[in-house]
Amino acid sequence: PLVYAIFVSPPSFDLRSLGANDSKLQTEEQREAFYQAIMQRGEDQLGWRTAVISPRTIAQAMESESGEENLNTLSYNTVYELIAGLLEAGVSIEHAYVDTLGKAETYQARLKARFPTIPAFTVRSKADSLFPVVGAASIVA
Repeated sequence: PLVYAIFVSPPSFDLRSLGANDSKLQTEEQREAFYQAIMQRGEDQLGWRTAVISPRTIAQAMESESGEENLNTLSYNTVYELIAGLLEAGVSIEHAYVDTLGKAETYQARLKARFPTIPAFTVRSKADSLFPVVGAASIVA
């Protein structure tokens, strides 16, 4: 399956000191330590949601005769649903940091058009290594 996560943190919360980083660069023990740290220290300031795209859904999309569904479309829609879910829950998003799918500039423009109430988006390749909040989402996923 593909697992996506969105992580919410106030800018002042130091996620890096708790170990937030690209999960692929961490051991299982480091990921578990980070998860335990956020559970203990950030209950009232931190939040996250996850979404799973099952192998069956991926296979069905790839076999679709219409060609309208593909892995990128599934991924975009999952990210859109995660962001929309936060907004619907009343979470105020001042700046969203996102790991890219395809060209960063194109994806950033898509996100801005889709969510005009969010003041800023930063879409970068390897964002999970660059921005602690994306690294935190990587670990939660």
